[in-house]
Amino acid sequence: MRLLEHGARVPELDEHQAAVRRGADGCSPDWDDLPSETKAAVQSALVQRQGGLCAYCMRRIRASGEGIRIEHYEARSHAPDLCFEWTNLLGVCHGRLQQERTCDARRGNRPLSIDPRREEHIAKIRYNRGRISASEDALHRDLDETLGLNVATLCRNREDALRGFLESLEKQKPDRTWPADFIRRKLAHLASRAELPEYFGVVEYWARKRDDRRR
Repeated sequence: MRLLEHGARVPELDEHQAAVRRGADGCSPDWDDLPSETKAAVQSALVQRQGGLCAYCMRRIRASGEGIRIEHYEARSHAPDLCFEWTNLLGVCHGRLQQERTCDARRGNRPLSIDPRREEHIAKIRYNRGRISASEDALHRDLDETLGLNVATLCRNREDALRGFLESLEKQKPDRTWPADFIRRKLAHLASRAELPEYFGVVEYWARKRDDRRR
């Protein structure tokens, strides 16, 4: 999980929300009736805002079909007034990993304490041998239980992502003398891509932790 910015609003969604609020004819207040072109615009905007990563597990998402699910952070059943609010929407994966369920597919409509839009929450996240945790109990329960982010496949994939990044550093500097500015440039290059590497938050955490140790 990594920090998410709100990004630019989606004009089509704002127009639909305004129409619902004024009770325009033929404009349904039900999310499932959202026009397909508006939903497609939301999907594209979420993928762009999140660098093509699921807001929870950081797997790849794409703006088509099974490539993305639109998540209401505050569930529609609990906060119907936020149904069409851009800042309440997240792009998430389909949440299926063999026999496991993760992310929105596991959460359902249960409320969350952890919020990827809040910097102070992201600052409390830790990674150790592929496992994700948080220094606050409520946040940790959400990561581990509500969202299921410590299933074996995700842990293994996060380890592989970090290993791949370290191997890329070794190719450039085999002696492993990696100055802080060298790592920052490498991260900045990756972060500038329209499509971020999967599990990029693990790499960002490793870099922050390394900086902290050197201070």
